[in-house]
Amino acid sequence: MDEVFGRRDTDSGTSVRGTVVWGLRLLGLAIVVLGLALWLLTSSGLVLLPGGLVVAGLAVMVVPGLLAGLVELLS
Repeated sequence: MDEVFGRRDTDSGTSVRGTVVWGLRLLGLAIVVLGLALWLLTSSGLVLLPGGLVVAGLAVMVVPGLLAGLVELLS
């Protein structure tokens, strides 16, 4: 029975890292949608806040995946 459990080669850090990255991607998507909704549903003079939200949301969606890939490449 020990051989059955011994052959299981899983890295729990990878699944946790993937979960965190996907969670941050969903958060970034929500921030982008919020920025677009704020831009479309408010006065046209308000541009900096929605634009900042869209840029921040895109950064939150992209950067964690890049960092996770870099960490996996280096380790």
